[in-house]
This record gives sequence, structure tokens and C-alpha cells, in this order.
Amino acid sequence: MNMTKYEPFGLLRNWHHALNDLMHHDDFFAHPLTALSSDTMWVPAIDITEDSNHYFLHADLPGMSHENIDLIATNNVLTIKGERHENKESEIDGIKRVERHFGRFERRVSLPENAKTDAVSAEYKDGVLKITIPKSEDSSVYQHIPITH
Repeated sequence: MNMTKYEPFGLLRNWHHALNDLMHHDDFFAHPLTALSSDTMWVPAIDITEDSNHYFLHADLPGMSHENIDLIATNNVLTIKGERHENKESEIDGIKRVERHFGRFERRVSLPENAKTDAVSAEYKDGVLKITIPKSEDSSVYQHIPITH
């Protein structure tokens, strides 16, 4: 049997070292949300709703041009991807703070079997991408099965 020395503050010490390493990372204060990642991807927020005939997706993509957004529907997966470019703003008194995310993004949403991916429509207005996906009229996709007793 191996004996291990019990160190009650070992976990706390490890956490302290990890936090210290994080705070001394060169880019932490310049870009705290991306300091640990060399990847520049960000993820837009999406709302999904439905009515009896359609699914609706609303994706927040402020500050983008519709030419920089790709929408692909295949195998019941909707993919929204693109890139938001950073605006080069001048520094005032040497102070610059950037909280908005820039760079590439990709968001995939699995669609139900009754989604008609060949009839998807989209509109981009006021920074919101509105996607409408009709539901199939095929009643075999969802059937109510009575339970007998």
C-alpha cells in the first residue's frame, strides 16, 4: 500500500499558482475574455421559437454586413458562420478598451426531422439575422399514438 502525505492546503496552493499564471499572461488585461485562447472565434446569441407551421431563429450579429454571413442548411443542421471585422478606432490619451468580440464565428443548430431545410429563408436587418424554416406537412414525422388500457 502506498502512503500519500495529506496536504490540506495543496489544492488551494495549486489554484493560487494557476490564478497567478493567468494574471501574468501578457494579454490578460488587454483582452481578458480571450487571453487563454489563440483562437479568435466568438459565438453569437441565438433565440429559437416556433409556431404551428414554422421554426424561427434570431441571431444577434450587430455591426456586420450581410455579405460576411454564410447560412447553410444540410442534413437537418443549420450552420451560421462568418466574420466580424474590428473597427480601427483611435486611442484617446493612450487608453483603449475593447469589449466587443471580433473575428470568425460559427454556430450550428440541429433541426427537427420535420424542418424543411430546402425552403429556409433569411433576412438581416438592424443587426439581427432572422431565419424562417417551414415545417413539413408530412404527418408521419410526428404522430400521436393513443395509449390503451
